[in-house]
Amino acid sequence: MFFSMSYGVLEVHFIYRYIALCKPKWMFVFNEFKWILILVLGVLGQSFFWFFSIYFLMWPDDEMRSYLAVPFQREYNVDVQKIPLLGATYWGASTNLIIYKTLKTVDMSRNTRKMHRNLSIALAIQTFIPFAISYIPCMVAWIVPIIHVDLKG
Repeated sequence: MFFSMSYGVLEVHFIYRYIALCKPKWMFVFNEFKWILILVLGVLGQSFFWFFSIYFLMWPDDEMRSYLAVPFQREYNVDVQKIPLLGATYWGASTNLIIYKTLKTVDMSRNTRKMHRNLSIALAIQTFIPFAISYIPCMVAWIVPIIHVDLKG
């Protein structure tokens, strides 16, 4: 939920940059209380939508629990039937547990292909920056105590 919320804030930032550069007459959106409230509620709505999607779509069934029973018993001495669990399985599960979607390829002009390539590069950079600045340090701070690493040097 919080990852989604941070991306929602990033989306509002990109909207603000677009309006400031391309549509300055719309700057009132960031000055009036009702529009600020709409933006905040949009970010909160996106994060709650993400939370409930994960909560309901990743809730484990009996197959998921049976898939994790042996590793959890061996590593943690825990019965997976007695603990709350949220997760997804990507390899080694039946086709009832894994859903595949494929994209059909289409012919594109050279200009369209170049535009898509440039857009993909820009999106990759815009995705990597918050990942490197926010998520990697948070994950390190969260994982380091779990794996008993002393960072005092």
